Amino acid sequence: MGLCLGKAGVFMDPVVRVYDVKLTGVNFSGVEVDCTLEVTNPNISNLSATRVVYSLKKASDGTQLTNGVLDKHFTIPSGESIQIVVPMKFAYTGVGAVGKSLVKRGATEILVAGDITFDAPMTRSGVVVSHFQGQAEIMID
Repeated sequence: MGLCLGKAGVFMDPVVRVYDVKLTGVNFSGVEVDCTLEVTNPNISNLSATRVVYSLKKASDGTQLTNGVLDKHFTIPSGESIQIVVPMKFAYTGVGAVGKSLVKRGATEILVAGDITFDAPMTRSGVVVSHFQGQAEIMID
C-alpha cells in the first residue's frame, strides 16, 4: 500500500459510524441482525481495513447479547465513504428482555460498539484502530 495522507499532509483517522441495524432473522437458534457501518476515508490515498471487532448489548441495562470478529478485507477509496454490513447473531439465552420487548412492542433498543483495524504503514505501529458506537432500534416488520 502506498502513502496514505490527508489533505494536510498527515495521516487522518478514518471515521466510522453506525449507519443502520436491521433484524434479519428470528429462528429456533436465535436472532440475527445486520449492522451497517459507514466508513469514511479522509486521506488522499486508498485505505485498507482488515478486521471488525464488535459487541451488541441491550440498551436498557447493558447486558451483553453477543460479540465477535469479522475478518474481512475491504478498501475505502480516498476521500470517499463506503458501507460495510456486519452480520451478528445471538442465542435466545441472551435475548431475555430484548425478546420480550420485540414480542410486546415489535421493537427494542440495542447498543452496537466496536473497532475497525486499518493498515496504516506510515504510522508508528503500522495500523490504526477506529472505534464506533451507536444505539439503534430493531423492529419486527
